[in-house]
Amino acid sequence: MRNKILEILIHFAVNRRKIIYLSTAVITVVMLIFSFFLKMDMRWTALLPQNLPIVKQFVNIDTNFLQPANMIIAVSGEDPVMLEKITDEITALLNRELVADDDMSMDEIKSTGRYARYIYGKLPEEWLERNALKLIKPYDTERIGNIFSDSSLAGYLRGLNDDFESEYTDAENVADQERQIVSSLNGLENFINLMNKSVHGEDVPEIMIVRSVRDLTTGNPYMLSLDSKMALIMVASAIPSDDAQTMILIDYRIEDILRPLQQKYPEYRIERTGMTAIGRDEMDSIGSYTAVLTFFTFVLIFIFLMWNYRSITIPLLNLLGITAGIIWTMGIIAITIGTLNLITSMMMIVLLGLGIDFTIHLSTRFQEEISRGNSIENALRVTIRETGKGVITGALTTSAAFYALMIADTPAIVQFGFCSGTGILLTLLSGMWLLPAFLASRIQSKLAKGKEVRKIKDLKSISVIAVFMNRHSGRVVAVSVILFILGIWGGSKIDWEWNFMNLEPEGLRSIGLMDEIVDRYKLSVTTSMLTVPGIEESRKLSSQFKAKNVVGDVNDISQYISRPDFDEALVHLKNLKVSARSDFKFSDPDNPDIRQQLAEETDRLWANLVEIQALSVTGGQDRIVEKISSLIGDRDTRDNSVMRKLADDLLNGNADWKNLKSFSDTFSHALNEKILRMTENLDPVKENDIPKDILAQFKSKKGDSYLIHILPKKNLYTRKDLESFQSVVSSVAKGVTGNPQLILKMNTETMREGGKAVLAAAIAIFFLLLVDFKRPLIALLTFLPLFGSISLTLGIMYIFKQKFNYINMIALPVILGIGIDDGVHLMHRYLEGGRESLEKSCESVGRAIFLTTVTTMLGFGCLMFYLMRGMASMGFVLFFGVGFCFLITITLLPALIKIFDKIIFRKK
Repeated sequence: MRNKILEILIHFAVNRRKIIYLSTAVITVVMLIFSFFLKMDMRWTALLPQNLPIVKQFVNIDTNFLQPANMIIAVSGEDPVMLEKITDEITALLNRELVADDDMSMDEIKSTGRYARYIYGKLPEEWLERNALKLIKPYDTERIGNIFSDSSLAGYLRGLNDDFESEYTDAENVADQERQIVSSLNGLENFINLMNKSVHGEDVPEIMIVRSVRDLTTGNPYMLSLDSKMALIMVASAIPSDDAQTMILIDYRIEDILRPLQQKYPEYRIERTGMTAIGRDEMDSIGSYTAVLTFFTFVLIFIFLMWNYRSITIPLLNLLGITAGIIWTMGIIAITIGTLNLITSMMMIVLLGLGIDFTIHLSTRFQEEISRGNSIENALRVTIRETGKGVITGALTTSAAFYALMIADTPAIVQFGFCSGTGILLTLLSGMWLLPAFLASRIQSKLAKGKEVRKIKDLKSISVIAVFMNRHSGRVVAVSVILFILGIWGGSKIDWEWNFMNLEPEGLRSIGLMDEIVDRYKLSVTTSMLTVPGIEESRKLSSQFKAKNVVGDVNDISQYISRPDFDEALVHLKNLKVSARSDFKFSDPDNPDIRQQLAEETDRLWANLVEIQALSVTGGQDRIVEKISSLIGDRDTRDNSVMRKLADDLLNGNADWKNLKSFSDTFSHALNEKILRMTENLDPVKENDIPKDILAQFKSKKGDSYLIHILPKKNLYTRKDLESFQSVVSSVAKGVTGNPQLILKMNTETMREGGKAVLAAAIAIFFLLLVDFKRPLIALLTFLPLFGSISLTLGIMYIFKQKFNYINMIALPVILGIGIDDGVHLMHRYLEGGRESLEKSCESVGRAIFLTTVTTMLGFGCLMFYLMRGMASMGFVLFFGVGFCFLITITLLPALIKIFDKIIFRKK
């Protein structure tokens, strides 16, 4: 069957070249058109099996809920007031330029560039003022009533101290109330700073005092960091995240909209992060770099071949044949899969590096036969029938290695196997179909013009090496075994890279900003999620999640709805409303007794904060420790802290009492008015009362479920952290999904299936070798160098401190598929020439396998220049793996041939 196909190829190359050229042109144009419809999909969910529960749940949430954490704008600077001002400007600008109307269709959204559904710059301040007290537990309502029952400055400090002393007497209470404490401490810090300025004679603007009262009562509505030097703004997309192309456009659009504001406030940083921004940065580093690196690889290979052949035409013909095959592959991928993911996006470079091997072997053998005086037809016949067999076997084994990856469950591996395996066959087809016609036309043209056909010289150095290894076969095998054992030992020491961010382009601000957010907020924005059928179930589970030490925060709808025991809280709210009277007489700091009270309560507050800080250290509440440290310092700096100096100045009478009286009056009046507004309406808050932008975060579009957001305390960058977090949250409820769960699953699946893929590729290759050579011993001898190349590759990874990851793990079965070609061609030529033909065989085929190795290494070596470090690591593994395959083929294989040559030719 194979011989008949080869004869057909010979016939067309000699007699029907126009049909070859025309058919190739038509197919290439059609496939090129299809390839324009290829899309990039950078989602991690696209890399995992779609039937996994965490993937199904994630896709369901992504479809039915807004995901504002995917797009984050961070504003950084020194002045928190300016941060709030800039946040308001950004929110207003994005609402005006980016937010779509509710009745807009998806086509209208895309055509107008209004890609967002909501902008979350802060919580609705007026709504919080009316409802904040109606959202908390009865016990907490009583506490707040006690704190604010006396709106005077001294009365507030006394109420606050009483609350601290009654509520936070042990580490367990501090742990349970960490979130509330941090929120109140943010407001307290600003209040103390303003009071300190007043005590020392500075005039404090009324607006700053009113802002402080807001923070002490309803809390700061902005998403400020612990140090109040960063504010976050969330953008909820109107585009589903499976539309990866449009999602990327949102990030570009946001960047364009915000550019004038960055110029307006140069001393503040306005930056973007979140999974959409990281995905866009990935796309930029992969998409544009793929085109640039493919072109660079093309040029590099062309120059190398041109130097080798001393001709411009032959390299050009080789590359034209491969280019057609690559275009065919892209068209087929567009028709079958439709998208390229993180891994398959480097397909063009892979196929260029691999496909050129086929054409090099064919063109080198053709030139060799022509230089011997053979006619064009005879030269083609020998080339296609003899070398073509090895080329076909090499292509089939390589494609089989790739197709073997399709036994995996992970779509990333399956798609890479399909795309690569299909690409190899199509580049083989284009090379075998097109190149012989090109070569025949070229020689015919040269002969017609009376030009001499230049003879390609054999590469004798390879035959010298092979013969030397053949003569010292025992030593070569012994040294090889030692090196292989060392390589395997090194490979056993290689770690796995669990931190996905270490696989991204180095220095990306969108990734660095994620770590900075964790440092500033002591909270990760990489969320896990869970859906529940009811509000009270959401409230119950949220409380359980918050109690876990690895969880930094939990957001759910129950935060915005009055509790079932609201009637118990109502009693305390009514008492607070009575205490906040419009005719309330505020205490006067001119009174010596009031001055003494202020001094004592400030000193008492300092002591209480020291106690809470100690309890927080014991309980591991880092956010509280850091927040209090900004007020009272740490153990070594407490005596020089703002809080301590303020208490001492009041105790010693070193205060501007007149200025403090003005501050006290303004504060007390603002606080009393605030309490009156907060207790004006005491009806419970129901679901219908929630602002629609908040409700959309937690209630599904169908209205049948509610979403809980679970935020880790830190970014989860190790296996231990990922597994620990997953274990903890799954102990509370099953069905939790999110980026932490997807990352953990992606790594464990790749680890599991990577070894399975290597085994499957090895079995497939050995089977095809058996079919081709029809003798187990020859198949085994040809196969053994692959084992050596893998072991040496592991060793070089260990030496250069490379780690395995979900991308470069795929390189190992790829090395098997690529590396077999050298051994196949050498063994075919050796069997063709006979028992004493090793030197001649190596001289003849040596140049071809050297050229194919170098071109393949150039192709994969260019991957090492990817900005995305995961891609670069795959290039590193493939570069050395292919090189080792060549070295072992010309060293170990000749030694094995010497040991087993009598058995090889015994039947002959």
